[in-house]
Amino acid sequence: MKIKKTKNWDNWQWQLCNSISTKAEIQKYLTLTEEEISAFNQPFRLPFTITPYLLNQLVNIDSECILRKQFIPRISEFSSSKYIFDDPLKEDENIAVNNIIRRYKSKSALICTNKCAAYCRYCTRRRRANFEVKFDLHSCINYFSSHKEINDVLLTGGDPLILSDEKLEEIICSLRSIKHIEILRIGTRVPVILPMRVTKSLIKMLKKYHPIYINIHFSNVVEITNECILAIGMLADGGIPLGSQTVLLKGINDSADSLEKLFRKLLNIRVKPYYLYQCDKIHGCKDFYVKLGKGVNIINTIQENSSGLSVPHFVVDLPGNIGKCVAGPYNIKKGLKNKIIFNKEKLEYEYSDVIQ
Repeated sequence: MKIKKTKNWDNWQWQLCNSISTKAEIQKYLTLTEEEISAFNQPFRLPFTITPYLLNQLVNIDSECILRKQFIPRISEFSSSKYIFDDPLKEDENIAVNNIIRRYKSKSALICTNKCAAYCRYCTRRRRANFEVKFDLHSCINYFSSHKEINDVLLTGGDPLILSDEKLEEIICSLRSIKHIEILRIGTRVPVILPMRVTKSLIKMLKKYHPIYINIHFSNVVEITNECILAIGMLADGGIPLGSQTVLLKGINDSADSLEKLFRKLLNIRVKPYYLYQCDKIHGCKDFYVKLGKGVNIINTIQENSSGLSVPHFVVDLPGNIGKCVAGPYNIKKGLKNKIIFNKEKLEYEYSDVIQ
């Protein structure tokens, strides 16, 4: 059944209020596979919800659709292994106070909400999605104020951009009152799954608190619709530097060709490819996981064929205070005493690190 676009279609709050979150609702529009039906009969670790906007892109397409794989649960996400975890990054062991995750000396993550407009089935914070975040802004501001070594705060979640303009501004304004916090960043998927959330009033508010950087989660070029491009354009015209964060996912983007198309398109709409992430070993990720070696080969191929502007860092996020480690692009094959052996296009080059 096709989705009827109402007069409120472009209202982001209407989209959230009319999101689809049950098997009965989704079956009005999609014919579910046996794997999907089995998943809906399980108690979810990660909630299921998608916006009418996103559902509209799934109607009348097959079950192997790139978007459908990411947002419609399958029974395989309930499989278990000793190699997958509830909290692979050990974030919960690095909670400073209340909603602050601190894994680095000079930067911290502030969990503004546990809610998203739609839930990616490989979400690394799925353990948090089933309970309400008690957000105590006062205690967070007190913590940041007393830790002058912190100069960079990431607003994350969930998705901070599903908060109202007023609530978001309260958080941003409070952080901007702390002189040693120089950089504010927002991590979001909203331009992909709820692009109508990017409004003139949101842009006007954000412009008051520059510099603010926004990193957007993109997985595949098919996500870049006309509505998405419009939202991105408004953010860029508002003077907000934009970067992309992409998770390497089996069957979604695990080829150099797929990612090159995505990264080129992102540059064309003024988004700098920033990070390509190795998929975390989180419950639900089994069908999405790509081996690290393949990821390194993919990013090295992209580097050889593309402008440096369109090549992100391929990173592995390791537990606790170790954090992000760059796995590629990497032409260094191995290091010896005073020497580094580079490997590019199957050619080896021995670089001496000695000046005499």
